[in-house]
Amino acid sequence: MERYSILPHMETVFDREARRMPAPAEGREAVLVWQREARAKLWELLSLNRFEACAPNPVRLSSETRNGYRVERMEMETEPNVRMPFYVLIPDGASPSDRRAAFIVPHGHGGASERTIAPDGERDVMALSLVKRGYLVFAPDARGSGDRREFMDAGDDRKKSCSHGPLNNLAIALGYSVCGMEVWDLMRLADYALSRPDADGRLGAGGFSGGGQQTLFFAACDERVAFAEVGGWFYGFKESLLLLPHNCACNFVPNLWRFFDCGDLGALIAPRPLFIESGENDHLNGNVGRIQNVYSQVAIARNAYAALDAEKKLRHSVHEGGHEWRALDFYDFLSQSFPATI
Repeated sequence: MERYSILPHMETVFDREARRMPAPAEGREAVLVWQREARAKLWELLSLNRFEACAPNPVRLSSETRNGYRVERMEMETEPNVRMPFYVLIPDGASPSDRRAAFIVPHGHGGASERTIAPDGERDVMALSLVKRGYLVFAPDARGSGDRREFMDAGDDRKKSCSHGPLNNLAIALGYSVCGMEVWDLMRLADYALSRPDADGRLGAGGFSGGGQQTLFFAACDERVAFAEVGGWFYGFKESLLLLPHNCACNFVPNLWRFFDCGDLGALIAPRPLFIESGENDHLNGNVGRIQNVYSQVAIARNAYAALDAEKKLRHSVHEGGHEWRALDFYDFLSQSFPATI
């Protein structure tokens, strides 16, 4: 039976209409002006000005002592009647007056904060590595994931399933997106994290896969993020999303591609330190050009860093593996750029 795909047509539409607000390739003032205008446009695309702020009303649900750190299970309100569970990881020996950098670690697609802090060797190990290096770590459940799944996905496998498909359907119909919801929640978690007496006012963020996606958008939108790490989610939108449209619904934001590509989001973070990790054989790099599809986007961001005299604040680490987090060079770059204490 013949297949009547419209993907070739959508490629043509993409080529004709995409990236109407590209980051300048050079010029300090040009980049700074573009950043102001592009950040405002990104806020508009994510509908961040339409969310309803409220008091966080944080509640501690439980506390557990582990080897080298303490884990506190908490929840807070990010919009009226919208509760977000999250974990706080506190290094051993830290007191309320012992101030240190806060670091938010969003989990990956289909994951949960429980997976992010699991001590049993699962792939999302960044949170544990950070708290053991002295950071005050925050690991939230994203909307539609973990304990925030909707009824149609509320099975026993709470670490892997998610409700991003149906959640993005209803969000789009109301002019929102799951991605915008995730960014809003991270911004509200940042409010709480920075208000704590044991935080020193500095904020980092980082994650792998969907956690890298959340971090990229969060850091692009919120200049309080002083250090960002994006693992396994930095590639051209055409090759990795338009040609692979079966990827998670949280990747898709109405009208985003008409204005920006992934490298432009990275350019919005300049000159703040940005660490990007890619796998040469990551299937999410797409089938066209593979790692070249990553390099082309990193180059866009790198031009912005160069224009702002911050070339050394962008580090791109590439390993020979697939969709996995290896942290090659990461902790050296982190300690130089964003130490746990100052």
